[in-house]
Amino acid sequence: MPYIYTSVRQCHSDMLPLLRGLYIENPTDSMSYTRPDEFLFGDLILGAPVTEPGLGKDFIVNKEVYFPAGSSWYHFFNGKRFEGGTIATVPTPLEESPIFVKGGWMLPMQPYTERMASTPLTTLVVRCYPGADGDNHTYQLYEDDGLTLDYEKGRFATTDLNYSRKGNRQTYVINPVKGEYEGQPLKRAYRFELPDIDANSKVKALGCKAKTSYDKASDMLIVEIPATDIRRKIEISVN
Repeated sequence: MPYIYTSVRQCHSDMLPLLRGLYIENPTDSMSYTRPDEFLFGDLILGAPVTEPGLGKDFIVNKEVYFPAGSSWYHFFNGKRFEGGTIATVPTPLEESPIFVKGGWMLPMQPYTERMASTPLTTLVVRCYPGADGDNHTYQLYEDDGLTLDYEKGRFATTDLNYSRKGNRQTYVINPVKGEYEGQPLKRAYRFELPDIDANSKVKALGCKAKTSYDKASDMLIVEIPATDIRRKIEISVN
């Protein structure tokens, strides 16, 4: 929901559609005009819906996907990496949809609740797939009360989520929240989900050695920060 809500705010403020053809973001890429079955969902997610029946006893569809140039892309469900500017065949079972996340950007999410749209964002989950050496990207999270038109009066908040990489050092920064609105959480916990990172990597959080865990099922290094002031800068570095 944090990513979806931010993307819908972008529709409102910038008149960019939530679902957009690849050519909108990549107008000089001729391949973008040949993939009518693919779309970008906001800035960071690529969708390639299955539109044909599966084969075999497991009904697997071998979906051909074009990955826009300029970045790597990662399968949301299994973490497999695909190079931008290439076409790959992606085996897709019934329980999955071909969804891919742009590498080198911090994707804001939240833990599951039964009422996702109205649950206060007291825990921010950020998943970030590795980018290329030299990457320095900032995604801006948007929040408001979700109930009133107070955002038209400037009652909303933004948070800059920055990823950078220099060689083997990757840095993830959640900058202090700017702005305020009625009902805004004043403290927030953070969960960093870092796929494709070695479990033995050296990790620092807030300048100190960090306690980490490793999710073998999803192949992700996990760093958790207890609830803290939303105006505090949170920085994680991985070597």
